Formats: sequence, structure tokens, C-alpha cells
Amino acid sequence: MKVGPYISNSRLRVAFLLFMVAATSHMARGTQNSVPWMTGEQRENLLKRITDSLPSGSSVTRVVENQVPDEWRSFDTRTLGIEGKNGERSFRIWIVPEDWVGIRLQKPVLPRYGAEVFLLEQFRMIPQTGDYAVYQSLERLRLISARISGQSKGLNTRSEEQTKALIERFCIDQPCRDEAAYSLIVLGVSARPAILNCAEHGSGEPQETCLGVLYAWPDPETLRVLHDVLSRKPSVPASVKAAAWSLRYIGVTAASGPALLEALRNEPGREAEGVLLDALADSHYAPAAPGILTRLERAGKDCSKCANALAALRYSPAIPEIQKLVRTKDISSEWLLEEHRRRASLDLAIPEVALLRLTAPWGASINGVRLLLIPPATVPASGKIQFAGLLENESRPANNLLLMDFVSAAVIVDGKVYEHPIGVWDGPAHVPINAVTVRSFELPDDALDGKSHRVQIRAASAFSNEIVVTAPVR
Repeated sequence: MKVGPYISNSRLRVAFLLFMVAATSHMARGTQNSVPWMTGEQRENLLKRITDSLPSGSSVTRVVENQVPDEWRSFDTRTLGIEGKNGERSFRIWIVPEDWVGIRLQKPVLPRYGAEVFLLEQFRMIPQTGDYAVYQSLERLRLISARISGQSKGLNTRSEEQTKALIERFCIDQPCRDEAAYSLIVLGVSARPAILNCAEHGSGEPQETCLGVLYAWPDPETLRVLHDVLSRKPSVPASVKAAAWSLRYIGVTAASGPALLEALRNEPGREAEGVLLDALADSHYAPAAPGILTRLERAGKDCSKCANALAALRYSPAIPEIQKLVRTKDISSEWLLEEHRRRASLDLAIPEVALLRLTAPWGASINGVRLLLIPPATVPASGKIQFAGLLENESRPANNLLLMDFVSAAVIVDGKVYEHPIGVWDGPAHVPINAVTVRSFELPDDALDGKSHRVQIRAASAFSNEIVVTAPVR
């Protein structure tokens, strides 16, 4: 990689860049406070890491400080910028402190491959390039997106004050406010008022992005905005999908049912339809069932999530239609365990399991959990006798404790409890609401005596149905 037009030796290149930084570091003064935001050693290390990661043949032409990045507006000039070229394509890479606040303008000055901001040590890196090779080379730094997530911790009052002042100063219309909110999300700034405004009044990708992070603030105002977006006509598929996704992340209740059903009736497209059906299943909003059945009758296998939603809503009139979708009428433990092994999926969201959810003799629902034990189609003359145990999470928030309860579930034979030690588990990391997962259970060796035995399983306080098994003498 060349650094500047007249330097060829690699060591001199790095030394030259470090000299450029050191020569100007004494002039760098952040606008936020008088404490240096980056030490000289940190500057050297970051500059070397970034320049070393750039594609072969690229050249760094200038290192600048105390300038607001192109396309952005900020009152904070604590920045370190690297400018250069890769062939005919220009790039700029900016480093700003973790608490830096800025908003991005609508129209980019420089073509860019992506709009992400990344965490780099205790700083943020803003790459500005239309060159995929440069963007890809930065991935060698093992970057993590700075975007807001559900782990965002509360609200930063100081950040909100700064973003409000920036938006009032530089934005005169809604599209500008939308782009500002979008850029704050990408930057990782928890500016809820701006994001909520974009989610409710915005459009396009910024609105979709703002809706998609509202789950970070699960309160009545957020629910109001999400319900309003879902109920609008005409439907905007991307926004509907993002709103339904945020609702599911927050935890859907029957109160969201009317808005979700209205969104489904507005025919928002295949992708949004799938998220809406999942959300309606989570909500247990019974009035949605007839409409979902009509959709299944019309679409058949093309409505892949209709059967699961109807099963979650316990809508028995759907049984004949779901029966048309199943591949086997004899759903045995062998069939279920093989299907689980073949799919290696988070849960068995298939028509056969949907049918079992509506017709099989499940154990009583305890704390939002049901268990079902399925016998084998044939009892082998030798070897282990396996059963398929299914766990359905009706309404319990997904967590690892529920999974551990199932992994360590006990087998009960004629009232005698055989505890199951926790071993290797190759299933999901957790069981989401309205998911069904399956695992195998074995008949204990001392029950292989040629007699009939009553068998069931227990996970925490929930019990499965009871089946009768006669095993040949081993």
C-alpha cells in the first residue's frame, strides 16, 4: 500500500503517517471538554491498524483532525480522519469518541458501500466509501456494529439534548428528520424522541429502521405508534413487517390483536404476512382465526405459517384443512425424531406438529407449557426403546431455564421417577413462544421385562400424557 505519492518504503510510510498525527495532536481540542479524547499511543495504534488493513495498492493521502465528517453535522469536532484512494475510488475513514453525537445529511457527498458505523475499541469508526474492496478490508478489524439494540440502557439525556439541538438547527423537513433519526440509530445514540418521530411520521428505509428498534422502549407510547402503523391504509409492507417484528420482541398480547389483524387484511405481502401470522399466534387473539383459515383454504401450502397460527389459536375448525397438508397420517416417534434431525431447526413448525397441537392428548398446560409423549410405531425386539417427547411453549417468555427443564425432564414408569441427567443438547438455545421442540426419551432398562407399563414424562411442574408400552424381555 502506498502512503502519499512520493514515499515507497513501507516503514517510512507508517512513520510518515504517525509523524503527521503527532505533529497536529497538540492542536486537537475536543469541543465537549478539555480532557484529551485520545492519547498519542491510541492514535498511533489505531492509525497503524487501519492502514495495515487497507487493500494492497491503496494510498493514504492525508490524515486530518478536528473536522466534522462529510455528510454529517455535529457540534463536536473530536475526530480523526484518514483520507485516501484505491485506484480511482476515494475513501474516508473517521474515528470519533464513543460519546460523539452527530446527524447525517440526506444526500451523501461521497459514494459509499454501506451506511454502518462500527465499534472499534472504545471509539466509533465511520467508513465513507463506495469501494467494496476497502469496505471489505476493514472487516479484518473484527468490527461490531454500533447500532442501537434491545440491550440499549435507558435514555441518555445529554445525547437527547444534543440531537434535539442538531435537528432543530439543520433540519427543515420530515425527510431530513428521518435521515437524522436513522443516522442516530446507526451511530448507536439512544435518542428516543427523534426515533419515535421517524417511526410514526417518516417513510422509506429510515422509517423501517426506526420501527425496527422501538422494542428498546417497551412502553405505551411505543405500542401506540406500532399499532397505528399496522392499521394504516394503504399498507407499507416493509414498515408493517418492522412494526410486527418489534411487537413480537416486546411480547405480543391480545391488546395488539386488532391492529395485527387489520394489517393482515390489508394484504401487506408475503414477508410481512409471515411476521403478522407469528405475532397473531403469540397474541392468542381468537377473532383472527376465521380469517386465517380462509387464507389457508385459499393459499394451501403457500401459506406456510397459517397452520401453526391456527394451532396456536386452538381453532379446531381448521383441522380438516391442516390434514390436507400433512405428509403422513401416522405421526410416530420415529418419524418426528427423524424430521427433527433432518431439519435441525429451532422448532418443528410443520403441518404435522400443528395437527398434533390440535388433536393429540397433551398433558395439562402448566405455567404456559404443555408436554406430549409419542410412542414408537413399532417396538424393536432388541436395543433401546425410544419415545418422542414434545414441549410446546404456549405463553412463557423464552429463556434458557425452560430449555433446561426439558433437557433434564424425567421419565415416569408406573409412578417411579427416573431422573434424566443433563447431557449434550443439539436442539435450540431457547424455546420461543408458540414454538414446539422435540427430544428423545428412552424406556429404562429395568422396564424391559415383557410387561405393560404406563409411561409419561415430567419437565419442571408440567406432565405429559400417559402411554402404555409393552417391551420384549431383554
